[in-house]
Amino acid sequence: MARVSRAKREKVILLRKRGFGCAEIARLMDLTPDTVSDVVHSEGMAFGGADTLRIATAAQKQRNAQRRAHIIEEAYQRAESILDSLRESQEGEFRALVRGEKGAEYEEHFDFVPSRDEQALANALSRQIEAAAHLEQIDDSSSEQVSSLLSGMAEALGITDGVLPSDGEE
Repeated sequence: MARVSRAKREKVILLRKRGFGCAEIARLMDLTPDTVSDVVHSEGMAFGGADTLRIATAAQKQRNAQRRAHIIEEAYQRAESILDSLRESQEGEFRALVRGEKGAEYEEHFDFVPSRDEQALANALSRQIEAAAHLEQIDDSSSEQVSSLLSGMAEALGITDGVLPSDGEE
Protein backbone atom coordinates (compact mmCIF):
# COMPACT_ATOMS: atom_id res chain seq x y z
CA MET A 1 0.00 0.00 0.00
CA ALA A 2 1.26 3.46 -0.90
CA ARG A 3 2.16 5.77 1.96
CA VAL A 4 -0.79 8.08 2.66
CA SER A 5 -0.70 10.94 5.16
CA ARG A 6 -3.03 10.88 8.15
CA ALA A 7 -4.89 13.93 6.80
CA LYS A 8 -5.47 12.25 3.42
CA ARG A 9 -6.56 9.02 5.12
CA GLU A 10 -9.10 10.94 7.21
CA LYS A 11 -10.39 12.75 4.11
CA VAL A 12 -10.72 9.43 2.23
CA ILE A 13 -12.72 7.93 5.11
CA LEU A 14 -14.89 11.06 5.37
CA LEU A 15 -15.66 10.96 1.65
CA ARG A 16 -16.49 7.25 1.88
CA LYS A 17 -18.84 7.89 4.82
CA ARG A 18 -20.55 10.54 2.71
CA GLY A 19 -21.26 7.93 0.05
CA PHE A 20 -18.53 8.61 -2.50
CA GLY A 21 -17.32 5.65 -4.54
CA CYS A 22 -13.75 4.43 -4.95
CA ALA A 23 -13.13 6.05 -8.35
CA GLU A 24 -14.63 9.37 -7.18
CA ILE A 25 -12.45 9.46 -4.08
CA ALA A 26 -9.35 8.50 -6.08
CA ARG A 27 -9.98 11.33 -8.55
CA LEU A 28 -10.72 13.91 -5.85
CA MET A 29 -7.75 12.96 -3.68
CA ASP A 30 -5.29 12.32 -6.54
CA LEU A 31 -4.75 8.73 -5.41
CA THR A 32 -4.97 5.43 -7.23
CA PRO A 33 -8.17 3.41 -6.76
CA ASP A 34 -6.09 0.61 -5.21
CA THR A 35 -4.71 3.00 -2.59
CA VAL A 36 -8.19 4.33 -1.80
CA SER A 37 -9.49 0.78 -1.50
CA ASP A 38 -6.62 -0.15 0.83
CA VAL A 39 -7.26 2.86 3.07
CA VAL A 40 -11.00 2.15 3.23
CA HIS A 41 -10.46 -1.56 3.95
CA SER A 42 -7.88 -0.77 6.66
CA GLU A 43 -10.65 1.12 8.48
CA GLY A 44 -12.99 -1.88 8.34
CA MET A 45 -15.10 -0.41 5.57
CA ALA A 46 -15.68 -1.61 2.03
CA PHE A 47 -16.91 -0.72 -1.41
CA GLY A 48 -19.75 -3.09 -1.92
CA GLY A 49 -23.48 -3.53 -1.99
CA ALA A 50 -24.38 -3.61 1.69
CA ASP A 51 -21.75 -1.09 2.77
CA THR A 52 -22.56 1.26 -0.10
CA LEU A 53 -26.25 1.02 0.67
CA ARG A 54 -25.67 1.72 4.37
CA ILE A 55 -23.47 4.73 3.63
CA ALA A 56 -25.80 6.13 0.97
CA THR A 57 -28.80 5.72 3.26
CA ALA A 58 -26.98 7.44 6.12
CA ALA A 59 -25.92 10.31 3.85
CA GLN A 60 -29.47 10.77 2.54
CA LYS A 61 -30.83 10.62 6.08
CA GLN A 62 -28.42 13.38 7.12
CA ARG A 63 -29.36 15.58 4.12
CA ASN A 64 -33.06 15.08 4.86
CA ALA A 65 -32.54 15.98 8.52
CA GLN A 66 -30.77 19.19 7.49
CA ARG A 67 -33.57 20.07 5.08
CA ARG A 68 -36.21 19.40 7.73
CA ALA A 69 -34.32 21.58 10.23
CA HIS A 70 -34.29 24.44 7.72
CA ILE A 71 -38.01 24.06 6.98
CA ILE A 72 -38.82 23.87 10.70
CA GLU A 73 -36.88 27.07 11.33
CA GLU A 74 -38.77 28.84 8.53
CA ALA A 75 -42.11 27.59 9.86
CA TYR A 76 -41.35 28.94 13.34
CA GLN A 77 -40.20 32.27 11.90
CA ARG A 78 -43.44 32.51 9.93
CA ALA A 79 -45.44 31.65 13.05
CA GLU A 80 -43.61 34.40 14.96
CA SER A 81 -44.41 36.87 12.18
CA ILE A 82 -48.10 35.93 12.41
CA LEU A 83 -48.00 36.35 16.19
CA ASP A 84 -46.40 39.77 15.74
CA SER A 85 -49.30 40.76 13.47
CA LEU A 86 -51.78 39.69 16.14
CA ARG A 87 -49.85 41.54 18.88
CA GLU A 88 -49.77 44.72 16.81
CA SER A 89 -53.49 44.45 16.32
CA GLN A 90 -54.03 44.36 20.09
CA GLU A 91 -52.24 47.69 20.28
CA GLY A 92 -54.65 49.23 17.80
CA GLU A 93 -52.32 49.01 14.85
CA PHE A 94 -53.98 46.40 12.67
CA ARG A 95 -53.51 47.10 8.98
CA ALA A 96 -55.53 45.45 6.26
CA LEU A 97 -55.98 45.78 2.55
CA VAL A 98 -59.51 46.90 1.85
CA ARG A 99 -61.17 46.83 -1.52
CA GLY A 100 -62.90 50.07 -2.31
CA GLU A 101 -64.94 51.36 -5.18
CA LYS A 102 -64.36 49.75 -8.56
CA GLY A 103 -62.09 47.12 -6.96
CA ALA A 104 -59.29 49.48 -5.99
CA GLU A 105 -57.35 48.27 -2.95
CA TYR A 106 -55.96 50.49 -0.23
CA GLU A 107 -54.49 49.99 3.21
CA GLU A 108 -56.64 50.85 6.18
CA HIS A 109 -55.73 50.95 9.87
CA PHE A 110 -58.07 49.51 12.49
CA ASP A 111 -58.07 49.63 16.27
CA PHE A 112 -59.32 46.03 16.30
CA VAL A 113 -58.82 42.88 14.25
CA PRO A 114 -61.76 42.09 12.02
CA SER A 115 -62.98 38.63 12.99
CA ARG A 116 -62.39 37.19 9.51
CA ASP A 117 -58.77 38.40 9.57
CA GLU A 118 -58.21 37.19 13.12
CA GLN A 119 -59.52 33.74 12.18
CA ALA A 120 -57.32 33.64 9.07
CA LEU A 121 -54.24 34.61 11.12
CA ALA A 122 -55.07 32.05 13.80
CA ASN A 123 -55.49 29.32 11.16
CA ALA A 124 -52.21 30.26 9.48
CA LEU A 125 -50.44 30.25 12.85
CA SER A 126 -51.89 26.83 13.66
CA ARG A 127 -50.79 25.41 10.28
CA GLN A 128 -47.23 26.69 10.69
CA ILE A 129 -46.87 25.26 14.19
CA GLU A 130 -48.47 21.92 13.22
CA ALA A 131 -46.16 21.59 10.20
CA ALA A 132 -43.08 22.29 12.31
CA ALA A 133 -44.21 19.87 15.03
CA HIS A 134 -44.90 17.15 12.46
CA LEU A 135 -41.44 17.52 10.92
CA GLU A 136 -39.84 17.43 14.37
CA GLN A 137 -41.53 14.09 15.07
CA ILE A 138 -40.30 12.31 11.96
CA ASP A 139 -38.29 9.33 13.09
CA ASP A 140 -35.88 7.02 11.37
CA SER A 141 -38.54 4.59 10.20
CA SER A 142 -38.69 6.08 6.70
CA SER A 143 -34.93 5.67 6.21
CA GLU A 144 -35.11 2.13 7.56
CA GLN A 145 -37.95 1.34 5.15
CA VAL A 146 -35.92 2.61 2.19
CA SER A 147 -32.88 0.61 3.30
CA SER A 148 -34.98 -2.52 3.72
CA LEU A 149 -36.59 -2.01 0.31
CA LEU A 150 -33.24 -1.56 -1.44
CA SER A 151 -31.72 -4.52 0.40
CA GLY A 152 -34.65 -6.68 -0.69
CA MET A 153 -34.22 -5.56 -4.28
CA ALA A 154 -30.49 -6.31 -4.18
CA GLU A 155 -31.18 -9.75 -2.72
CA ALA A 156 -33.82 -10.47 -5.37
CA LEU A 157 -31.35 -9.51 -8.09
CA GLY A 158 -28.67 -11.70 -6.54
CA ILE A 159 -26.37 -8.77 -5.81
CA THR A 160 -23.96 -9.37 -2.95
CA ASP A 161 -21.29 -6.82 -2.10
CA GLY A 162 -22.01 -4.99 -5.34
CA VAL A 163 -21.31 -8.00 -7.57
CA LEU A 164 -23.89 -9.40 -9.99
CA PRO A 165 -24.07 -13.20 -10.25
CA SER A 166 -22.31 -14.80 -13.24
CA ASP A 167 -24.33 -16.57 -15.94
CA GLY A 168 -23.94 -19.99 -14.29
CA GLU A 169 -25.10 -18.79 -10.83
CA GLU A 170 -28.59 -18.06 -9.54
